[in-house]
Amino acid sequence: KKDRENLPDLKGALGEILIELVIKDPSSINGIQLNDSQKEQIQESINLLTSAWNCVADTGLRKMRLTWIVNRGFAKRLLGDIGGAIEDADIALRMEPSNPTFMGNRGLLAHKINDNRKAITLLKKILSIKQIPEVSLLLAEILRKEKKFPDTIGVINDLLESNLPKSSK
Repeated sequence: KKDRENLPDLKGALGEILIELVIKDPSSINGIQLNDSQKEQIQESINLLTSAWNCVADTGLRKMRLTWIVNRGFAKRLLGDIGGAIEDADIALRMEPSNPTFMGNRGLLAHKINDNRKAITLLKKILSIKQIPEVSLLLAEILRKEKKFPDTIGVINDLLESNLPKSSK
């Protein structure tokens, strides 16, 4: 009864829609540089997603509503709250430790706070998943910054080779 009164599904969906609207708005630059109104929308999405998540966090539904915590973390990152984004990414990873999207997101966040060792470890675990090609680029960039040039070259060569048409191989 309490969950129905709080309408967590409606709040979660609305919070996710608000994020999507801001990111797709042409006035936001790549969904990153936000004006005050967009920041308010993102903050409202965080509030809605937090309220929705709190209704399911201690129930069996939490795993089915994991997108709420992931999107809340994304919203926090948009507002510059990297610590909060990391907390949410860690919650998602604890619930689905082998989810490649969650691992990639956490790797990106580790890189943002210069924890490149953790970023490299996470990104290497999902490097072979071709559905997430940006992992190779991010890993190569981190390895380059760490002055691990042979590893960087290897990642780039693997990426280039995997993107060649089969007739060229």
